[in-house]
Amino acid sequence: MAHEPPRQGHIPALDGVRALAVLMVVLHHSVRFKEPEGVVEQAVLTIATTGWIGVDLFFVLSGFLITGILLEQQDAPNRWRAFLWRRVVRIFPLYYAFLFLLFVVMPAFGSHRFCPGPTARLSHWLYLSNYWIAQQGWSPRVPNHLWSLAIEEQFYLLWPVVVWALGAAGLRRLVVAMLLLTPFVRWGLAYVGTPYVALYTMTHTRWDGLAVGALVALAMRSPGGLTAWRGHAQAMAAACFGTMALWAYTLNGVSPESTSWWHQGPLYSVITWGFGAALVLLLTAPPDHLAQRMMRARWLAQIGTYSYAVYVLHPVVVYGLRVAHLAPGQRALRDSATFVPMLLLHFVVVTALTLVAAWVSWHLLEKRFLALKDRVPYRPDPA
Repeated sequence: MAHEPPRQGHIPALDGVRALAVLMVVLHHSVRFKEPEGVVEQAVLTIATTGWIGVDLFFVLSGFLITGILLEQQDAPNRWRAFLWRRVVRIFPLYYAFLFLLFVVMPAFGSHRFCPGPTARLSHWLYLSNYWIAQQGWSPRVPNHLWSLAIEEQFYLLWPVVVWALGAAGLRRLVVAMLLLTPFVRWGLAYVGTPYVALYTMTHTRWDGLAVGALVALAMRSPGGLTAWRGHAQAMAAACFGTMALWAYTLNGVSPESTSWWHQGPLYSVITWGFGAALVLLLTAPPDHLAQRMMRARWLAQIGTYSYAVYVLHPVVVYGLRVAHLAPGQRALRDSATFVPMLLLHFVVVTALTLVAAWVSWHLLEKRFLALKDRVPYRPDPA
């Protein structure tokens, strides 16, 4: 029997989804890759190489949650001020504290590991680093992972205008158009030789996840709610995750680094449609369903609470372990007997240390600023 989730408010299962997404990304960034030897290495490396799709899961969640908030508050007289205030107190403190640490504090103490040129630094301060990376490529001197936060922030600034200008009906048409056209945009850009890193990081080539999430939010508020979409979601999830499994089997993982234009077009669409379908299935599952119980597990909920800080801080932990020579060495990587245990141990250590740093960030910084969000509450429509 399907269960219809509430249209607004906190949905506990989504904390577990956030945790799953960030753990996938941490796994991807904490594992060194090589040619697999044997079935076990093949499985571990396939999962690790595919961990980057956790970012796409974050995009789907953001599209769903932000679109839902905007639809629920579209009649509030102070909707703009209240929405932006909540985004500022949630996102800015940790983000800018992190940049200050990398670009100001570390160089002052003689560490120039993250000390790029002025253009790169400015792009990060202005949440435009994704387009800097699209032009310059990945660089060891910048916090590359912040490209996804740049897309999110651009979304926060643009999407309220779109949602409140179009309303639910117009927004539905736009979202469908975005979902249909974005793969063709990637196809065309890949066909003319655009590097994969640009297709991976540019906002206009990664609308899929945000649009899928927005579509789920619209479906939740349509006649019949998400329950009416559960059957379609089951078929969609099976098709998308089956396609991803086939790619992983034939290509040793699902990678964005493909230079094939026919692969770049549907790549992100298949991933995000799969996550969108899985989100519908999770939200419509009854409270005692296995998926609901798993995503509401207390330890996952805690990681989900700290997921933003975990995402921001984990590359520094990975880098620090390598500098301290505590990451698996080349000998362990070459020895098939120690390869998998060492990499899994490294992932556990990275995750544990990052959670400690995220706990400190939450209690000393993030939670204090979040306490300010109610200073600008959404005011009800006088009518």
